[in-house]
Amino acid sequence: MKQKAHTIYRIILGSLMTILGFGSCSKFSSPRKEMYGQPYAIFKLVGTVKDESGNPIKGIRIVFNPESKVDPSSPNYEFYVKGNVDTLYTDEKGEFCSERLKYAAGSLPGDAIVALDDVDGAAGGGEFKSQILEKRQMKIEHEEGSGTYYKGRYTITADATLKK
Repeated sequence: MKQKAHTIYRIILGSLMTILGFGSCSKFSSPRKEMYGQPYAIFKLVGTVKDESGNPIKGIRIVFNPESKVDPSSPNYEFYVKGNVDTLYTDEKGEFCSERLKYAAGSLPGDAIVALDDVDGAAGGGEFKSQILEKRQMKIEHEEGSGTYYKGRYTITADATLKK
């Protein structure tokens, strides 16, 4: 009796494993690809910083964060940093460029900011007030994407005019 129950158990278990095995084959499953990991996008940040006269400003620190929260009630528009940030500096032409920033997809549709600070003081052409560019003040172009975990390549243009 015990031998017969064991045989029936093996037959049921074997049948179940066979059904589950065929169910996982691509021929029988859904056409969508299963992927692992976190969706991501690649961002390229470019821009120019000038003074009110239109002259380029060298040495301005640029902090890019696609997930920041700006506190407009604070006197200096302090921002709360979440996740990854990228720090750049303007060159002699007042330009900055970060060729490849890789962030989790969905970061940019949130509250992306670019914070500009004059860190060298008078040495870079005068002392300028800090400024924060919010997402609505930037030009964002979506260049490509696969529709799967690779959400695409974005170019973000953040031009600014700083006041003394």
